[in-house]
Amino acid sequence: MIHKQYRRNGTPDLRRWIFECDRCHRRHTIRSIAGWLIPDHPKPGVRTYCPPCVEHIARLLITQMMRNA
Repeated sequence: MIHKQYRRNGTPDLRRWIFECDRCHRRHTIRSIAGWLIPDHPKPGVRTYCPPCVEHIARLLITQMMRNA
């Protein structure tokens, strides 16, 4: 989830945006989101994940795929 902040004139204040992982609820600013899985066009229902959660979900998907193969 992206918690957006705007200036009084309505422009986005990116330095104050908070990025929260939808799985573990870790929070980071835009300066420290390298490796985060963030959709190009956030819509309701589209999730944002931190790197450890992306790795965990990938492991689960790979394991499931290998079992079904």
